[in-house]
Amino acid sequence: MTKFAMVDNLETEEARKLWEEAQTYYEGTILLKDLSKLLVLLEKDHAPKILYDNVDISDTDIIMVRSSRHHKAAKAVLVRVFENLGANIIDPTERFPVGFASKLLTSISKHKKGCSVSTYLSFSHQSTLNLISYLETDQKLFIKPINGSQSRNVWTLNTLEAFRSYSSNFSYSYREDIIPLFIQKFINIDKEYRMFVVNGKIIASMKKIRKANGNISYKRMRFARMAEFVIEHVSKTGILGVDVCQDIGGNFFIIEANRGPMFHYLEDKTGINISREIFNNLGNR
Repeated sequence: MTKFAMVDNLETEEARKLWEEAQTYYEGTILLKDLSKLLVLLEKDHAPKILYDNVDISDTDIIMVRSSRHHKAAKAVLVRVFENLGANIIDPTERFPVGFASKLLTSISKHKKGCSVSTYLSFSHQSTLNLISYLETDQKLFIKPINGSQSRNVWTLNTLEAFRSYSSNFSYSYREDIIPLFIQKFINIDKEYRMFVVNGKIIASMKKIRKANGNISYKRMRFARMAEFVIEHVSKTGILGVDVCQDIGGNFFIIEANRGPMFHYLEDKTGINISREIFNNLGNR
């Protein structure tokens, strides 16, 4: 049975006619009218899962999104996760930009490559409550802003009750968009590195050292196995600042791969002229 999903609020005559016809054409249909009911689960070593109003719709075959206006973040996430699941997106995914600088799309890409921490995207408090039922009772979580940087506004929540309380005070909307709560499973980190990659080559590698007083310093150091992991899993074109770690079990994770990385503070701490190294490795001189 072919399953069809349409994303629209049916306010236009064209949309209503398309929906009526779809219901006669396909055996299984679902109307995704309120995207605040979305919950996306990107768990490591598992296929992505999409829930709508707490119903699993991951096996949908065909997706039609009538408008790219409004709720851009939700639509951008939805079509790309469905694309990763093998669904037929009627319009190209490039039609659905996220609308602002964000970790959302890179998280989906990293999950596809199998190098990411388990990540959850909840678009409403009710969806977050639904997520809690899927999580282990003692699960420790990271809460991150979807467009933040420099570890600002990152929270560690030690209990699901703290998670529930945080969600109840979180604003899931901004202007005309729905803003998801960006959640990642806590991992016990053994080693952390920041690597700068230009056209698939690591030009600088620093170990992050957390001091007892809470300050962070960087030491110039190369970890060959971690470097190989990074090169295998990131883009071979352009400039990237990659945060990568190894947990106490020896597993590698890419925490973030930033296309516009800040590096002046690393130059100050390590003595590496990253600007020069970038141009040395771009070629075309």
